[in-house]
Amino acid sequence: MWLDIHLQKLAEIQSSVKNVFEFWPDRAMDDGLDEFCSLIEFCGLEFRMKQVQRFIEPELWHAENA
Repeated sequence: MWLDIHLQKLAEIQSSVKNVFEFWPDRAMDDGLDEFCSLIEFCGLEFRMKQVQRFIEPELWHAENA
């Protein structure tokens, strides 16, 4: 039930706010940092793999590839 409410609220935000980026941390870890790259570039910043890898510690995430 709470998930349905959350997804409904998310859909409302996405339809009413400009420049919304949907980010799911677990997917980000499973996709080999591609999700982080998209988020960083969406914010108008340059994606620098080495800095992101230094910042992110996969063993702290509850992701499949951690």
